[in-house]
Amino acid sequence: MFTRTNFNRELLSLILIVIVLSAVWINKAEGVSVSAETSATWTTIQTDFSYLTHALTCTDTNLCIAVGQGNLIARSTNGGQTWQEITTDDTFMLMGVDCATPTLCIASGHGGKTLRSIDTGLTWQRSDLPIEHLLNDITCISDLDCIAVGAVGTVARTDDGGHSWILPIMQPLAGAYLQHIDCFTTAFCMTGAASTAAVSIDQGRSWQTRPSDIQYLFTDAVCLSAQHCIVVGSDQIHRTTDGGQSWTMTFSQGSQGLSFSAIDCQNAQLCVAVKRNGQIIESYDGGLNWVVSAETGQSLMNVHCTSTSCIAISYNGTILKRTPVSVFRVLPPL
Repeated sequence: MFTRTNFNRELLSLILIVIVLSAVWINKAEGVSVSAETSATWTTIQTDFSYLTHALTCTDTNLCIAVGQGNLIARSTNGGQTWQEITTDDTFMLMGVDCATPTLCIASGHGGKTLRSIDTGLTWQRSDLPIEHLLNDITCISDLDCIAVGAVGTVARTDDGGHSWILPIMQPLAGAYLQHIDCFTTAFCMTGAASTAAVSIDQGRSWQTRPSDIQYLFTDAVCLSAQHCIVVGSDQIHRTTDGGQSWTMTFSQGSQGLSFSAIDCQNAQLCVAVKRNGQIIESYDGGLNWVVSAETGQSLMNVHCTSTSCIAISYNGTILKRTPVSVFRVLPPL
């Protein structure tokens, strides 16, 4: 039924659309753009994990796996709302986890040890490296190919879904403490330590350095293309658009608070970085500009984004889930 209230509501919506479209048309001529930016609220989900947590990954909007100390493996099938701890015979510390397929997942950790699951994380089997160095992170770049990195410049790769591991010679960063690795498909991978990045264009078989003058650069990284990567470390965020040949600092808090621990991107625009002091920092333009999205008071260890959501996890197992709120923002010219 037509009412004056409905008419006023429709008129207001029409006016807003005209304003936004006018802003886009006017500002395009001036090199300015208007974006439908998505800010967010973060919902806290408490867990009762038996041990402290280090990392998590999600294969889709439902299945997520978290790992941590005491061989902690926890599994969620509803996007992090509830969790089930998985019992194994091992007790070593797990530092990283990733899934090559919706069913095949691999976790890495202390003493060169890895665990693999072929049933969405319900059961796990050991598949260790021929070394005893700590493995800090792992990423999977195809159904069978994964790469793990860790202490003493360790880089290990598997091409059979974690059954066996190969140790390429990591000469550029031999002896370095590698905390992260990220790959853009099979075409480009990046790891690093202190002020040096190392990149691979052959699925981790060989590596070349990308030096910079930035200190304590590589706590974590995410690559949106073979050229465009964002790294976090200490209290800074840096961005490259030429495959690591040059870097631009896009965020800094000086010595305020604790350092960044992780970063991930939901798409080419929305990226989320988390800090050990509980801050969540977001970018809506691919890492050029950043805003503090939340002050959680949690020691945040990791963040993972799917195509529709982002989930962060704290050291004590608290889950924080992102709920988007769309707003319009006029961006300055590049």
